[in-house]
Amino acid sequence: CMAYVDLNPLRAKIVDTPEASADVSLSARLNTEDDTKPALLPFVTQFKDSPKGIPFALADYLALVDWTGRAQRQDKRGFISQETPAILERLGLDADSFLIALGQHQLSRGSVIGHKQAQSAYAKAHHRRHVVGPPIKAA
Repeated sequence: CMAYVDLNPLRAKIVDTPEASADVSLSARLNTEDDTKPALLPFVTQFKDSPKGIPFALADYLALVDWTGRAQRQDKRGFISQETPAILERLGLDADSFLIALGQHQLSRGSVIGHKQAQSAYAKAHHRRHVVGPPIKAA
């Protein structure tokens, strides 16, 4: 259901990739600049230890949205082109270090996903001394 909503702008051919839409939870999870919005439930890999979360790894959810978005449907106009790189590559993230980092950290409101240079640039642009989140090796 959440992936369906995250793919709506893509299916309507408003955007070329799911993360390009500012109006869906996927974008809000990847771009945490607006701290005034209500917090989204975090993804949790150990659901029994943290029942207030989505029992799914973020990396798996990103892969699901990317894979589902590539399916061409006759009743929908938009889809992710087969020539478009995978979502982690589009985000400039190394898949292996992304999975390792997310396995070690619980992302919460205000977390920033990205390589060190991107995290530093984000902190500077938002007048912060530092940001919270796992550093990811650039692709």
